[in-house]
Amino acid sequence: CGGDAIQIGHNHDHASHTFYIGGNTFYECGENAIDIKQTHDFVISENECYGPFGVDPYYDDNQAIVLHHGPDSNQGCYNVWCLNNYIHDCRWGIVHSNCRTDAPNTHIGNLFVDIESAAVAHALSGTGLVRSYHNTMVNCGNGHRFTGNSSGPHAMAGNVVSNATQHTLLDNGPVGTSTATNELYY
Repeated sequence: CGGDAIQIGHNHDHASHTFYIGGNTFYECGENAIDIKQTHDFVISENECYGPFGVDPYYDDNQAIVLHHGPDSNQGCYNVWCLNNYIHDCRWGIVHSNCRTDAPNTHIGNLFVDIESAAVAHALSGTGLVRSYHNTMVNCGNGHRFTGNSSGPHAMAGNVVSNATQHTLLDNGPVGTSTATNELYY
C-alpha cells in the first residue's frame, strides 16, 4: 500500500467503534500496517505485520500498529485488544499515544521478532493505560518502552523477552506505579 493498509477513526471523535481486524498479512506499507485513531472497543487479532513501514522516517518511523489520539488527549483509543499477532522486521511493533485512561489497551499472546526500537511502546506524548500479557519478544531494542508523558500505571505479566537491549524501559511518570510480574527476561 502507498499509505496505511488500514486506517480507521481519523477525526471521527469516536464515531468509529466496535471493529475486528483479523487473519490478514500486511507488509511494506508506505505508512503503517494498521493506524487506529479515536476508536474504542476494537480487536486486532491473528495478523502478520512486517516492514519496513513508512516512506517518511520522521512521520511514520517504521511502526506496524499505531493506536493514536485525536485533536486532544481525551479522544485517544481505548479498550483496544491486540491478540495473537505476529509482528516482525520493523522499528516499532505496537505504539500508543494519548490513549484514554478509562479503559486500557491490552496486548495478549503476540509474537514480536526483530523489532529495532520496542515491541510495545507508549513512546509518544500523552496519557493512557497499557496492559501487556503473555507476549513473546525476541531480538528487540526494548521489550516494553514507556517514556515521556505516558501516565500509567501500566501492567506487564507473563511476557518472555529475549535478546533485548533493555527488557523494559519505564521513564518519567509510570516508574513508581507500573507493575511487572512473572516476566521471563533472557
